Amino acid sequence: MTIEQRLAALEAQMAKLSVSTLAETEPSGYYTSVYSGEQIDTAVGDVLNGNFVIPSSTESSTKKFKLTVNDSGTVTATEVTGT
Repeated sequence: MTIEQRLAALEAQMAKLSVSTLAETEPSGYYTSVYSGEQIDTAVGDVLNGNFVIPSSTESSTKKFKLTVNDSGTVTATEVTGT
């Protein structure tokens, strides 16, 4: 096989790969997560429903705050207690 033939074959293979999308192929592998599927579903559901609670960024603080945003874009942080 000549260099030109090898190059043509490689270009043909690359062209096939470039039209393949993730939606057209099966997953190539799996990963592990420190969170369970249920924990991930709950967290994503909470955020989608506007329940966005984050920990304080102050070192050694155990406080948590719920963030809300109104239609004008004003962000409010309210301390969450009793959790």
